[in-house]
Amino acid sequence: ASSGAGAKMAAAHDALAEGPYPRSLAIASRCGTEFGEVQMPGAVILVAEDDDILRAFIAEALKANGYAVREAPDGPAALDVASTDHADVWILDRNLPGLDGLEVLRTLRGRGLRTPAMFLTAISGLEERVRGLDSGADDYLAKPFALEELLARVRALARRPAALAADVLT
Repeated sequence: ASSGAGAKMAAAHDALAEGPYPRSLAIASRCGTEFGEVQMPGAVILVAEDDDILRAFIAEALKANGYAVREAPDGPAALDVASTDHADVWILDRNLPGLDGLEVLRTLRGRGLRTPAMFLTAISGLEERVRGLDSGADDYLAKPFALEELLARVRALARRPAALAADVLT
């Protein structure tokens, strides 16, 4: 990793250490290798999250585990990146500005894109989780979350062929 990436990771980790995500990126960097899990080297992950610090933290953890990362800070950017740039997994916040995550995913599914998708969001009620899954998501993880669990879910989604991704239920 370049010194710029290392500094970005350190800054993200320091900013999150006092918040709801105190997991160390040192732990994240060994997730999936320490326990013999199947890695998906080179898989591309879209992270659509409006919180700049959290987005940087997730992106750096994914990069530390061998993933390439595309980032989007809002709904329109997520829709653009997902429509024009290949990704193996989409991680979407539900509360994206400009276009919420549900609408981003419904639009992408309506265009026939079947990339495995996960909502990562603070909206965690049962009805909302069901709504997110019915909108075409393959997985739903509530914030705050354990970084090890996020990485395990990404590994599982990256193994899934896009053809098996969820359809939108109406």
